[in-house]
Amino acid sequence: MVEEKLLCDGTKIYKIWEGMYSAEILTYGAILKSLFVPDKNGKSENIVCGFDTVEDYRKSGGYFGAAVGRVCNRIGNSRFVLDGKEYILPANDGKNHLHGGPDGFSKRIWEALAGEDFVELSLVSPDGDMGYPGNLKTYVRYTLKNGKLTVDYTAETDKPTPVNMTNHSYFDICGAYGGRTTEAELKINAREICLVDKGLIPTGELAPVSGTPYDFTASKPVGRDIDAKDEMLRFLGGYDTNYFIDGKGMREAAVLSDPVSGRKMTVLTDQPCVQLYTANSVGKDEPPFSGGVTQSVHSGICLETQAMPDVVNHPEIMDIILRPGEEYHRTTVFDFNA
Repeated sequence: MVEEKLLCDGTKIYKIWEGMYSAEILTYGAILKSLFVPDKNGKSENIVCGFDTVEDYRKSGGYFGAAVGRVCNRIGNSRFVLDGKEYILPANDGKNHLHGGPDGFSKRIWEALAGEDFVELSLVSPDGDMGYPGNLKTYVRYTLKNGKLTVDYTAETDKPTPVNMTNHSYFDICGAYGGRTTEAELKINAREICLVDKGLIPTGELAPVSGTPYDFTASKPVGRDIDAKDEMLRFLGGYDTNYFIDGKGMREAAVLSDPVSGRKMTVLTDQPCVQLYTANSVGKDEPPFSGGVTQSVHSGICLETQAMPDVVNHPEIMDIILRPGEEYHRTTVFDFNA
């Protein structure tokens, strides 16, 4: 069942129900505002970090719950070359371009269409938007069914353009901002990560996780090695790391679980990578979470399925260029069936 509500600022919120599960979606930023999931005793709690008002989402710099694009993550030096032409993008992370720019998809008002168990949001990004070529039509569909939240991304263009979309939810699988976020256990089915410089731009070099703090091939608490004496962890302040998921096609990327509540979230995707981010910084002017809970470092865990950051400048690794006549279609599933 889906319920629509008009908010005082003219945006809308949609709520999808399925038994003990529910999800709230905003037309602002195509944001996943809340996701209620039952624990082992049948108590349903919100497991994503978010805010009470759209205005707080506008103020926040954390991209909480947002659909991010055209290109998520970072593009080094805010430029790329496509078919022999250089494109200059606005820098909003030092000298680099982050999450589609200062007015990326996470800052837009999306159109919405609701069905019995889904909400589909659509957006038209015009040629030259944030420096990108081509008129891009894009869709994000959230479906809540059978204890699974499925996020489908679709796009088409009239000129070649890079596309790499993700959802930027901060998960607290332990529930209700209880302060146990890093006690959650995480498994990532990946044997390699990409190394980054201090601007978080990939060097183009991949590194094995075996024997390092980045090894989540066997489930372990997220916080077990977060303070390890590792150069990259030190300047990142925690994990902000891109993992190359084993295998191809739709497969299991990660499993996040909490032995105390009994909640378990399996992340399945057809994307090549997943970015693990552990909310390593909090701005001094950041608004409190819903219910007045003060933000804190490591208060959420992001598992952003995507292509590699800055890969538009490393086409030898993978290709994210969408061309006319092609369809961009990527799917991620958050499955809560134990």
